[in-house]
Amino acid sequence: MTALFDGRTAAEHAEAAAAAVRAINHITGWPAGLSYPCDAYAVVERLAAVAAMLPQACKQITRTLARWHAAEQIGIDRGTKWAGNPAGAVLAARAGLACAGVTAQQLYAALHEAAEAVAYGHYTGPDPDDAARGVGAG
Repeated sequence: MTALFDGRTAAEHAEAAAAAVRAINHITGWPAGLSYPCDAYAVVERLAAVAAMLPQACKQITRTLARWHAAEQIGIDRGTKWAGNPAGAVLAARAGLACAGVTAQQLYAALHEAAEAVAYGHYTGPDPDDAARGVGAG
């Protein structure tokens, strides 16, 4: 039985997370993607929150892979890098996930620091909503 949270599997949530980051990448590249410094703060702080949670996911996936391997419940398809060598595949995955967990902690720290730097920033330019409405255009 596959575990669900909010009606979706872990893989489906990961897919949604990737889609959300893709959307952020698009929106923040547009001239009007972020209207105010508080918008930049909100996006960066929430990305920091995502990064802060990644080490737990990496550890839990590592434990699951180790459990499957110990129970001889994981195989690797023929014709692939780790074919016939599930122990090597699990070892490589564990090393990659451990590295990713540490890197995610560093990513969290950097993003959190960036967010804190603009946490109390405020916009001092013309009202972007006025420009959109044509106010002040002559």
